[in-house]
Amino acid sequence: MTFRIKPAMLKIAAAAWLLGATGAMADTTLEFTQWWEPELPAGSLRAIMDDFEAANPGIKVTLVSGPYATTRDQISVGAATGTLSDVVGLDGAWVNNLNAQSALADMNPMMDASAFDKSQVADIIKVDGKAVMFPVASFVYPVFVNLDLAAQAGVTKLPSTRAEFLEAAKKMTIADKNQYGWVLPLSLQTPSGVQNDMMSWVWASG
Repeated sequence: MTFRIKPAMLKIAAAAWLLGATGAMADTTLEFTQWWEPELPAGSLRAIMDDFEAANPGIKVTLVSGPYATTRDQISVGAATGTLSDVVGLDGAWVNNLNAQSALADMNPMMDASAFDKSQVADIIKVDGKAVMFPVASFVYPVFVNLDLAAQAGVTKLPSTRAEFLEAAKKMTIADKNQYGWVLPLSLQTPSGVQNDMMSWVWASG
C-alpha cells in the first residue's frame, strides 16, 4: 500500500526522522518532492534513500525531482489542492505562505510520541509554536568588496564583526556621489534577497 501523511512534512532531515519513527510499518511508500536530486552528483540522493530503506525494511521512498522553479510551483499547487507529497524540500521563504494554507504538519506531537532526540538536528523552524521544518543545509553567501573604494575610504582590512562592518560601510558611503558602503540585491518579486542577505545576520545573532 502507499501511506500518505497529510499535510506534508518538510526537508530530508524530517524525512529521515519520520521514516525512522514509522519503521514498524510494513509496505509503506513515502513520496519526497525536492529539487536537490538534479543538483547533486548523479545518484547521490537516491543512494541516501537506498541506505535508509535498507536500514528500515518495509519502507520505500519515491523521489519526485525537478528544477527549483518547477518544484516551487508544484508545491504551491499541491498546497492549494491538498495533494502535497508526504515529505517536501522547501526554501525557507515559502514556509509562511504554506503554513497560512494549513499545508504543513506540526511535528511536535510526532517528535514527542517517538521520543525523538531533538539534539540530532541543528534547529527546528517553528511558526506560531508549530514545528514545521528542519534545516538540513547552510550556505555561504560571499561579500564582494570594491577594494579601490575601500582603500580610498581608509578601510585596509575586511571587517570581522558587525560593528567593524558598519564602520567600514559608513566610511565607504558618499551619498552625494551615489556611492554606498553596502548594497543589497533586494527584489519586489521575491523575498529571497531579504532572507539571504538580512535574516542571516538576525539568525547569527540568536
